[in-house]
Amino acid sequence: MSDSERLARLTTLLYALAAALFAGTIVELLSAKHFQEPMQLVPFALCVAGLAAIGVAWKRPSRQSVLALRLVMLIAAGGSLLGMWEHIEGNIGFIQEMHPDVTGWELLIGAVTGRAPLLASGALAAAGVIAVVATFAAGWGLRGARDIRRAEAISGEMAPALGSISLK
Repeated sequence: MSDSERLARLTTLLYALAAALFAGTIVELLSAKHFQEPMQLVPFALCVAGLAAIGVAWKRPSRQSVLALRLVMLIAAGGSLLGMWEHIEGNIGFIQEMHPDVTGWELLIGAVTGRAPLLASGALAAAGVIAVVATFAAGWGLRGARDIRRAEAISGEMAPALGSISLK
């Protein structure tokens, strides 16, 4: 197996893993009824945008689609940080409501380990990092034309593998 075949398989694996993380996050959000306030809809939008960006960059790789994917993944990572903040804030509010006298270290520990899981939002950032790594594995580096030619060659080798995998 050649290096380009290995990279093509790695790229396929990474895109599929990132897509699975976004799709799995949607399922988890639905099962947790994470749609009762407008702010809780943000991760749904980020997951759908992430899936769309992955689908386009994976099926029709071009400089524009890869740059768009990287931008969407940056936004998803920002949304992940926003979600972590929202979870911490919600946990602090819950603790202060239940135990108004709690402060300091005890409040901090409760904020991080409370009922709203802090790292649940991290799934969006993880999926984003994996998708961006997939673009580099496909040869879409930061240096320009040489990377683009390499990415196009790898993408051409990926075509048979991509035909058998669907995001539907």
